[in-house]
Amino acid sequence: DVSSRIQAEERLQYLATRDALTGLPNRLLLQERVAQAIAQAKRSRRRVGVLFIDLDRFKNVNDTLGHRIGDELLKRVTASLSAALRETDLLARLGGDEFMVIVEDFEDSSVLNRIALKLQDAIAQPFEIEEHDIYVTSSIGIAVYPDDSDDPEGLLKHADVAMYRSKELGRNTYQFFDASLAEHRLKQHTLETALRTAVKEGTLKLHYQPVMRIADKAIVGAEALLRWHDEEHGNVAPQVFIPLAEESGLIHLLGDWVMRSAAEQCVAWRKAGTPLKVSVNLSGRQFYRDGLAQRITEIVRGAGCEPGWIELEVTESSLLHDLDSIKKVLQQLREEGFSVAIDDFGTGYSSLSHLKHFPIDTLKIDISFIADLETDPGDAAITEAIIALARGLGLRVVAEGVGTKAQLEFLELRGCHCLQGFWISPALPPVELVEFTKSRH
Repeated sequence: DVSSRIQAEERLQYLATRDALTGLPNRLLLQERVAQAIAQAKRSRRRVGVLFIDLDRFKNVNDTLGHRIGDELLKRVTASLSAALRETDLLARLGGDEFMVIVEDFEDSSVLNRIALKLQDAIAQPFEIEEHDIYVTSSIGIAVYPDDSDDPEGLLKHADVAMYRSKELGRNTYQFFDASLAEHRLKQHTLETALRTAVKEGTLKLHYQPVMRIADKAIVGAEALLRWHDEEHGNVAPQVFIPLAEESGLIHLLGDWVMRSAAEQCVAWRKAGTPLKVSVNLSGRQFYRDGLAQRITEIVRGAGCEPGWIELEVTESSLLHDLDSIKKVLQQLREEGFSVAIDDFGTGYSSLSHLKHFPIDTLKIDISFIADLETDPGDAAITEAIIALARGLGLRVVAEGVGTKAQLEFLELRGCHCLQGFWISPALPPVELVEFTKSRH
């Protein structure tokens, strides 16, 4: 009968344009609505804003708590975002952890500022799902018709570019599109492609910064630091390419390569009579991969290296994302014989009570406190407190970024165990490091 056929067609039409999980308009309907909004704005000489919302680190929720909880979280986030919008605004889900809002009929772009803040506030409270408190933040990119583009495709693309910039700025923020962003994004993209090639072809290098024991001025270890020289981009700083590797997922390949190279180097030095403990940095992202402890152990033993010759460094800020699972991995690594250091200590927000229960051997005082030791009484007091705290907990303390004799004397007086920094030596290629170590003895 005709009416049931019409109903069935309407139902099909609805399903084709809706997201199955949340019931929100999907990408197809969104593109249609953006085109309609632009056509209308042309006639009324008004503006259209699109806000591209990406949930930060949503993948971790799926990886650590499973897809069922991830799906439930997406439904809750949808409800919170919807409640924060006006009836005239359209919220759509693009897929995964990406949402888009269309805002019509406004003159001043500051309206979009307020909406972005409202959306971020709406999901700021923890969502309680099956006894888990899950904290969500979002990165938002904003593009405006006609300022940034006068066609639907361009507008959505520019909002995407602005969203990526929010992520680069540390997430949990929003950014408006501007032309320099597009240029920046393109540069990031070409850099990422070059990094992929470098990892595949093995053109990255490790340099090693000596670690000196203060008591007898002996070089007792070395921190492995990545160096990348690219023909087109020149020397690329780790603070530029490590975040790129993390965002693109290259960090796992890169992390494996660093671990293997450092372990092989450590063995070669020992055979040649230079028994240094080698420190290797782990990215917080590497902990999201199952079986990390086993993988690291296999790589290190596979290189003929004893885990006791390697110290693994984790930054304090990376511990914040999933304390319990990271703690478990570090525990396993320590049982295998590795020692563990907290890097950049004092810059994160970890409560001191964690330290007591955390499987660690070493605290590394961040360079930002050391740099102003002589002139900033606050930094001097914090450094002194960290040394006393670490010693009280039976931990080794290493100061990073020591650049002057006065800093060395301050640290020595307070009982700091080891240090590294330009006062001793910058990071050196492996051969030069051996020569340096021998010249010190």
